[in-house]
Amino acid sequence: LTLCIALWPRSTRLSLRTITGTPLAETDFPSDLHRPLETVLGDLGEHINAFLENCHVVKKRLYGVMLSTAGTVDAQEGTLRYSVHSPEWGDCIPLRAYLEKIMGPLPALLVENAGKTAGRAVLLRQEGAHTGRVLTVFTAWGVSACMIEEGAILSGPLSLVGEIGHMSIDPADPELCPCGRHGCLERLVSIARLRRRIAADPPPESSPLHKLAPQSISLQHLFFASQQGDSYARGFVTYLADCFATMLRNVSLVFNPETVVFVGDYAAADEYFDRCMVQQFEQFHAADEHGDGKG
Repeated sequence: LTLCIALWPRSTRLSLRTITGTPLAETDFPSDLHRPLETVLGDLGEHINAFLENCHVVKKRLYGVMLSTAGTVDAQEGTLRYSVHSPEWGDCIPLRAYLEKIMGPLPALLVENAGKTAGRAVLLRQEGAHTGRVLTVFTAWGVSACMIEEGAILSGPLSLVGEIGHMSIDPADPELCPCGRHGCLERLVSIARLRRRIAADPPPESSPLHKLAPQSISLQHLFFASQQGDSYARGFVTYLADCFATMLRNVSLVFNPETVVFVGDYAAADEYFDRCMVQQFEQFHAADEHGDGKG
């Protein structure tokens, strides 16, 4: 048996699975990663104990535990280098050592970044992900990616490969990202940013979004309205597609993925988003080729 822990900014999920990944039981509870580290991990330990007891499983029956969390993770060392969602914790948190205190010395104790965890899931399930270059884009509370080449996940010596949410798309943007820089992708496409823009320019009565309060509008609302042909929603969707197209263009210059897989909120984007993003990316590509030809 294995225990999977998704220790994420807004909620934590515990999932008991067979060694081959078949789910047996799972539970969710709220998370607040801005609390002190000891408080968060103490709370996690109590929930794990209650969950396993309810499943009639003792810890020594587990082969391993896999924990994914937000932030830059050194999977080899089992450390959380840093997370903008919990800056109070500081740098180089030995999560695997903390996990061993909670679970005991099990054969396998793995710690990974949430985006790369999603990428590993694609690697296990997506046909064709074991060959060529694959980019998975994880979108939830932020944006991160997993780069897979010939079935191997790239990380780099500083574990920064894939932190595309902090790619600077617009350095002139006034909003300061928690990472300390301006114009980061995940700030430009955040739902908080979109809601502020909607509040400043409310939807017209003809829009399906008209009756919704700005703070209640989600990406799903935008994509649904866009799918219905709403021009107001499509203005925002075009903006989002342009941001992601710029990201893909930058990534293609250094990695050149053959396949791109979205995981999370943007996996449910409408066809208009896909079309805009592809068109914008193809324009970048054509301009790059033209530039190369003149160089």
